[in-house]
Amino acid sequence: MQLYLAAAPCYLPEARRWGLPIAHAAYRIDSGGRLAALALPPEVRGGLLLVTGTDCAAPPQPEALARDILRQCLQRDYSGVVLEPVLTAAAVTALESLCRRYGRTLYVPERCGGQMPDARVVVSTALSGGTLRRRLEEVCRRFGPRRIALDLACVRADFSLPAPYGDGTALTARQLAALREQRPVFFSPELCARYFTYGQGGMTHFVLFDDADTLRRKMALAAELGIQTGFLTLPEAAEALPLLLGKG
Repeated sequence: MQLYLAAAPCYLPEARRWGLPIAHAAYRIDSGGRLAALALPPEVRGGLLLVTGTDCAAPPQPEALARDILRQCLQRDYSGVVLEPVLTAAAVTALESLCRRYGRTLYVPERCGGQMPDARVVVSTALSGGTLRRRLEEVCRRFGPRRIALDLACVRADFSLPAPYGDGTALTARQLAALREQRPVFFSPELCARYFTYGQGGMTHFVLFDDADTLRRKMALAAELGIQTGFLTLPEAAEALPLLLGKG
């Protein structure tokens, strides 16, 4: 599987250690609908341009925004663009057209995948119910496996049961370590993740988390289904990377 490591500029020294192409999480769309960038070292070249958010879901000049993004791709020699926020069809269409013309790969959120036949579709592996296999089989049927890029989310979440909406509280690595101490940990084949439970204040909590082994299993399932691209993110995946990449 071709892996990319998504990292903000402050994590670039760590990201470079692993030898993976980097998706540079240094970009967002400002309130005027134009591309805004964090400072990157001038020598940064290659990898992907990652747009992490937007203050303007409906850019008033979609063609201008598309040109902003393409200009950065040409200046930094980025091979593609990852668009995390969901924008208007006009904005995504303008960007897809320029990416196609200049040989750049466009990655879009799953909600946009059906309208953008030339774009790759980013699908998260994070689940709180159902099964990961069925989830990935369904998106493979919709888009075709070669169009899919997995967001290999390194989940650490605490759910108060019942959790009808699947909303959990994100945990830091330190919080997770404190909670799991001396508690039995189990593996869920359905979610392809580890979990444990505990009681507090008369409520039952369900803690779901990933590690290098669960991420490796998710990558193996993806490969079995023909999915060839995946994203890991710093700092969330930092603890898993040594074992996952065999550099521990």
